[in-house]
Amino acid sequence: MREKWSDILLKMPIESFYHKTMVGMFRLAAQYQPDKIAVQWKDERITYRELEEKSNQVARYICNMGIEPYNCVAIMAGRTIETIIGIFGIWKSGCAYCFIDTKYPSARNRECVEECKAEVILDKEMILEAIEEESAGYFEEKGKPGRRAVIVYTSGSTQKPKGAVLTHLNILASVSNHDALHIDSDDVYCCFASLQFVASVFDICLSLSIGCTLNLIPKELRRDIHMIAQYYIDNNITVAFLPPHMAKKYQQIDEGSPLKVLIVGSEPARNLEPRSYEVAHVYASTEACAVITVYWIKEKKNSYPVGRPVPTVRARIVDENGNDVPDGEKGELWISGPQIADGYLDMDEEMQSHFENIRVPGSNRYRHIYKTGDVMHKDENGDLVFDGRADFMVKIRGFRIELPLIEEAILGYEGITDVCATSYQDDGGTNILFAYYISENEIDHESLRTYISEHIPYYMVPTGLVRVAEFPRKLNGKTDRKAFTVPPEINDYKLLKKIYR
Repeated sequence: MREKWSDILLKMPIESFYHKTMVGMFRLAAQYQPDKIAVQWKDERITYRELEEKSNQVARYICNMGIEPYNCVAIMAGRTIETIIGIFGIWKSGCAYCFIDTKYPSARNRECVEECKAEVILDKEMILEAIEEESAGYFEEKGKPGRRAVIVYTSGSTQKPKGAVLTHLNILASVSNHDALHIDSDDVYCCFASLQFVASVFDICLSLSIGCTLNLIPKELRRDIHMIAQYYIDNNITVAFLPPHMAKKYQQIDEGSPLKVLIVGSEPARNLEPRSYEVAHVYASTEACAVITVYWIKEKKNSYPVGRPVPTVRARIVDENGNDVPDGEKGELWISGPQIADGYLDMDEEMQSHFENIRVPGSNRYRHIYKTGDVMHKDENGDLVFDGRADFMVKIRGFRIELPLIEEAILGYEGITDVCATSYQDDGGTNILFAYYISENEIDHESLRTYISEHIPYYMVPTGLVRVAEFPRKLNGKTDRKAFTVPPEINDYKLLKKIYR
């Protein structure tokens, strides 16, 4: 029986990937299995050989436009096979890409295009024109291996979009961890994320470097879990990513699931359980080119650790002075390794301070560090536990409060399936705690408050408790804490207590 391409890759030293590019890794997979389906979207399919040839045509098209290597090319061809062809064509020309999603406001897209100094916006018609007109013969990749590959915009905790600059080295280091997620060449990998997010970079690059079939789930299905579940069955999907709130819904209707691995992330997972497929709870970030840690869910619980770092990431939990804290104590997570981005594109010194080169003790070498801003601790099993963002802390009655601790306490109450704690400031500058929750049935708030008070200090018990059908979501599926409406009674404390207790 012929050996899997992914098994061959596992025998290669990790350092051997660091002098290649995504184009080089894809071409190795294409040479090994040229007739295998590389990408599927709806009824359209393209083999590894066809993707190699058509991206050669796009590369020639870009170069014939006079665009030099090391520049940026924006791509606005939608969630289509043409976009994947375009990405590899851009890489072969020696350029980096920035995906433009038409669902975002035109002003924001324009700002991103201007900031990354895109030489051209490559659309679907241009890609089809390249395929019609240019030669499909071998195209020698331009540029050095260490060059930038993609600029991924992420708003993070600020209003201004930040363009994280990811290199081919960052991507190859990240996808080299495929075995840590139990993914191999036989898998059909479903890309759920918007192509503007780093999760899609990981999905595309992991799939096409280890010889999987990449399946782009149509955007019109992405909000309907019943349609997603049927799509998995119809297309024999074996690996998929879902945000935790959708993964929970999927597990309620997953009979006959073809999945081998379900990856959940972007927010803390709650109340999931293993099925016939494995469930991987991942912690990830744009600045680290996606997956940082993995935890395999073995039982249903209100919360889970985020697990342990993948092989190409080194993690430290540090205090305010950057010193390691003892195991079990909370601190900020700092990470290093070849996955870490070089920084943000044209951002001020304050934002660049999230990245730092720190001397390795006893040597002349430096380690590139990303300061995540996430508070974590290590549990008794050695797994990392996410305690919230540093900016998820609020001050109530003089006490500093971590909102995730309130959420964890409320989640312990029977019938409550999800919680989001937030705070509002009245006209006098006082922060007032609120908790929005989702439950299967009506909840008696007096009983709930009694329960909460037994698990957290009095000053952490929310003033307002509000049951909602669902949480507002950002385009990336995360809970949008800022989208909850400030209660009109915020300045009348007596009325506030009467209505929301």
